Amino acid sequence: MQASVSDAPLKATPQLEALLAKLRSRLGRLAALQGLGVFLAVSSAWLAFSFVADWALHVPRGVRWFHLAVCIVAPLAALWRMGLRPWFARPSRTELALLVERSDPQAHELYVSAVQLQQAPPADAHPELVERVLRAAELRAGRASLAGVLDPAVPRKLFGLGVTAALALFLAARTWPEHASIFVARLLGADQPWPQLTTLELALGAGMEQVELERTPTGVLARLPRGSDAPIVVRAQGVRPREVRLHLDASSSFQLSPSPDGAFRTVLRALDRDLTLHATGGDDRDRAPTLTLIVLEPPDVAEIAVRIEPPAYSGLPARIESAGDVEVLAGSRVEIALLPSPAEAVGVLRLLPQDQLLELTPRPLPRSSETAAPAPLGLGVELVATQSFRYRIELRDAQGLSNPDPGLFAVQVRRDERPSAEWLAPARNEIESLSRGVLRLLARVDDDFGVAGAQWRARRTGAESEPAWSDLELREPPPAAAGGAGANSLQARLVGARAELARLEPGARELAPGDQFEIELRAYDARPGPADGEFDEAGVGAATTLRVRIVSEDDFLRRLQDRLGRVRAQVSDLEALARERLRRTSELLRVLESEAGESSAAAGLVSGQRRVQGDLDALARELASAVENVLYARLDEAADAALADLDARLAQSTARSFPIEAWRAFAQAVRTAQVSAPGVPGQLTALLERALTLSAEHSPRAVSELERAAGSVDSSVVHGALSEALAAQQAVHAGLNELLEQLADWDNFQAVLTLTRDILTRQKTVRDRTKDASGADTRSERK
Repeated sequence: MQASVSDAPLKATPQLEALLAKLRSRLGRLAALQGLGVFLAVSSAWLAFSFVADWALHVPRGVRWFHLAVCIVAPLAALWRMGLRPWFARPSRTELALLVERSDPQAHELYVSAVQLQQAPPADAHPELVERVLRAAELRAGRASLAGVLDPAVPRKLFGLGVTAALALFLAARTWPEHASIFVARLLGADQPWPQLTTLELALGAGMEQVELERTPTGVLARLPRGSDAPIVVRAQGVRPREVRLHLDASSSFQLSPSPDGAFRTVLRALDRDLTLHATGGDDRDRAPTLTLIVLEPPDVAEIAVRIEPPAYSGLPARIESAGDVEVLAGSRVEIALLPSPAEAVGVLRLLPQDQLLELTPRPLPRSSETAAPAPLGLGVELVATQSFRYRIELRDAQGLSNPDPGLFAVQVRRDERPSAEWLAPARNEIESLSRGVLRLLARVDDDFGVAGAQWRARRTGAESEPAWSDLELREPPPAAAGGAGANSLQARLVGARAELARLEPGARELAPGDQFEIELRAYDARPGPADGEFDEAGVGAATTLRVRIVSEDDFLRRLQDRLGRVRAQVSDLEALARERLRRTSELLRVLESEAGESSAAAGLVSGQRRVQGDLDALARELASAVENVLYARLDEAADAALADLDARLAQSTARSFPIEAWRAFAQAVRTAQVSAPGVPGQLTALLERALTLSAEHSPRAVSELERAAGSVDSSVVHGALSEALAAQQAVHAGLNELLEQLADWDNFQAVLTLTRDILTRQKTVRDRTKDASGADTRSERK
């Protein structure tokens, strides 16, 4: 069936014609509603936007003309696009029939066929068939409904939106007629101002009362010194805005914080250029009034120099600092001098926290000896620094301007600290010894400005008289030992003595078990005292008091046995730890050999071996302390040669750390019979040599190899390092087992020695009683 371009009325089917006409009418109404709704909505929205923009921003006339043009063009374009264009483009009868058939699928193109047979019938159409189609279409059109053909929801919603927007705009105009009339006038090009609810005023804040203000056509002008702070206050008249911004220039502004009194405040720090300020907030956008700040050049400090002359006893040279902040020794003479700008400015020095004013008098600016130029004349003041203080330099020029930020400088006074004294030997503060024993006293004395002397004394506990102090010779420490004095120590000295306990109190009774001594050490620095030849008591430093207790041989041996018992328990625990470390290393080595495991697992063994190393170091120190205690107590007088050798070796070591090399050399000398140490000292030295070998050789090698294994990714390197570490750990474990056996032998030796001493003691008692009885018989016979 061919379509025809004609759209003539359907005379043969009036019911169908009426149905299509009704549908066409509905389409026209919906297009009109949609166009009118969009027209009203766009017009209302743009007018509302234009009003808000103009009311809030006070836009210029050109922008308002643009708003007017958009207000005319945009609604008309929307009306044409959404209303007129769809209305003129309503479908033909054939297209209307197709719309009806979409809502009636049972029609099977009956309406379309009826329309096309009437408007463009084919030449070979059979009259009876045509009549039959037209009759069927007519009958069906009489029963047809248009309820589901069109969806009127969208056009109706758009129309409702437009009407609502227009009604809201109308009600707003009726509510605020003044604003509406001003808006319309401004939209049409008039420059009628908006009514202002908020008026902002700018002023200088507190502390600026002495500043003279000048009135200008646009506001106020003030002149301030360069670098001064300008407190700014913005006060709102009328409605207080929630936010106020202070504008420094066209591109810089910031928000002000509200104050409890309703004003907005800020402080412009260190003014360095002229500024013209205005504030905006609320509906005050007219950039008036303004506050103009003119910056003037105030007096300032062009150069400052501080000459410091330390006290003569310190030995420090005088120096000149070019900074205002300095650190000086207490009692130093300090001269603060400056060059003012301009040169004719005068001023005072304000000391804080005393708030004391010192007048700056003319004086040459101190210069270093390297400077050949003559010293210029400036201002200054001189004082003696006994305590820390701060100061400000306040200047004033001929115009009455003062430096706005004088700056705060500090003179930090460092006290001459007391000398510090530290015992290097003996290692313990509580000492137990025999009456025939000796003491090796060695101390380190540090002071920041020199040690003048050191003294020591031994005082018997409970003695009524105070013993006299004895002077000690000050010695220079070796370079390695001097380096440990600290960054602030300028001088370190060593003092020492070798004292026999029996001669600590000349002329006193013989020492007996239970006697106690307190050994004191004090050092003096070079600070002069109140009188010539005296030391200042504030410059006396003391070391920790050593306490020496005299015990009997039995008590000494009993305590030594208890001490070695604790050492044996310590070795036993250490052996268990070393065995565990050895097992884990062996397991890891087997895993690497069989499965090529990760080398990173070796990192977990390092910390465990380091713990073994630390325990071995502690064990070596404990055994060395026991050997030293036995030798210096002179338990066995046959070992005096060993005592002399050890004393000479330890005298060469003045560091705070454990002198492991000196002890290893001594132990080797005893083992090779270069030094005679029979009895208890020799056995203890053998134990010590074993512990030193483990601590200084085998265990460090195990730690080093484990660290190498943990830091390598090469499996061959890891395997080799673990093998070496395993061998070192096996040596440590074997050495600990041998040490345990030696300690067990020591227990047996001590048991036999104790039993022998008991037998000798009993024999001595029987012999004494026999002598007493024999003497009594002789006296009776004589009578």
